[in-house]
Amino acid sequence: MIRTVLTISCVWETGKTLFPSLTPRKEATSNTDIPVALLPVLRSAKLWSVLVVRGQLTEYLSEDVAGLLQRVASLLGRGLDEIDLKQKLADEQIRQSWLASHDPLTG
Repeated sequence: MIRTVLTISCVWETGKTLFPSLTPRKEATSNTDIPVALLPVLRSAKLWSVLVVRGQLTEYLSEDVAGLLQRVASLLGRGLDEIDLKQKLADEQIRQSWLASHDPLTG
């Protein structure tokens, strides 16, 4: 558990994906460790979260799965950006509506 927390903090600091099947052998986890993929999720081009995916065996987390999970993390970040943009647009529409019906001088 402590090792997972340390690797999450490493991903948080670097913003780089950590994937067990892509880790060099000398840095690979032992056979007793549970393979965990850690992927940064960006929101407004800033690190917002770390997506953690656990597998049964390292073989289940192949390069194909790595690409798919990176796409999922990217889509999650884009979805969050879209939510933020929609909220900003709604706020601006409310502001413009208020300005259209109020005189700036007299309110």
